[in-house]
Amino acid sequence: MNLSLPFFNPADGRLRAGWRLLAQQLVLVFALLVLEDFLTTPLKPSLSQNGLWILEAVVGCIAFGVSVWLAGRWFDKRPFADFGFHLSRRWWSQLGFGMALGAGFIAVIFLTEWTLGYVHIVQFGVTVEPGASLAWALTALFIHYIGIAFTEEILTRGYVLRNLLEGFKLPKQNWSGALAVLVSSVIFALPHAGNPNATPLGIAILVLFGIFCAVAVVLTHELAIPLGFHLTWNFFQGNVFGFPVSGWELRGGTLLFIEQSGPAWLTGDAFGPEAGVVGLAAILLGILILFLTFNPTHNFSLEH
Repeated sequence: MNLSLPFFNPADGRLRAGWRLLAQQLVLVFALLVLEDFLTTPLKPSLSQNGLWILEAVVGCIAFGVSVWLAGRWFDKRPFADFGFHLSRRWWSQLGFGMALGAGFIAVIFLTEWTLGYVHIVQFGVTVEPGASLAWALTALFIHYIGIAFTEEILTRGYVLRNLLEGFKLPKQNWSGALAVLVSSVIFALPHAGNPNATPLGIAILVLFGIFCAVAVVLTHELAIPLGFHLTWNFFQGNVFGFPVSGWELRGGTLLFIEQSGPAWLTGDAFGPEAGVVGLAAILLGILILFLTFNPTHNFSLEH
């Protein structure tokens, strides 16, 4: 018996999917983040908080992007583009579609709560850092959320989801695909349980957020929609309409500074709309829109 078979798939000349995931997560991501911390620590004392948001976004994108690129070359034997970056006019239009959905849903959530009397606008244009302009604060946080969207999406939907789709072997392929979508979404949501003001409902809705993003990848074979949706969902939530973002209170600055009231189960309270029925309804509507806009394939996979 060849003892390498549990680790190596001779049919395609690669490590098996589980070992690829382990190597990418524990070796490449960890090593690159340690290197990133070593290189950037000397710069941090000289930067403002807004400057730190930008630095963290840039180095995070580099570290996670390089980790997936190297894993693709060494472990997966596939080009970087196959992780959701077949850049084309179609890809960019999907990015814009995702951004429109994210911004639009948060705007509808705001208008719904405002109409119900659960949102009161206290002030227009607020910055956290003394002396910083609102434009600079919003620019820094927009870049920050680009970093959040890129790192979380390339990791969970770009690399983890693809490998889970290949690794799970249930009796029916669609079952395997559904399990891969669910597991990758749980992997995405669980780290948020350590955020301030986290609730079980909020984490459950973040699992659903992950399912929306994963379904978008399966239907389009690209990361464009999740990247755009994730970016504007966060930015408009926290820095346009002034809601908490996954438990984090105002950071940088916001166009609208608000006070909230109303039942926590509906609004999400201190965790933000992601922990309320308003967020749940928006994400369910988003999943419906995906299936109505893009033709579902017969096999729930990333095969073209």
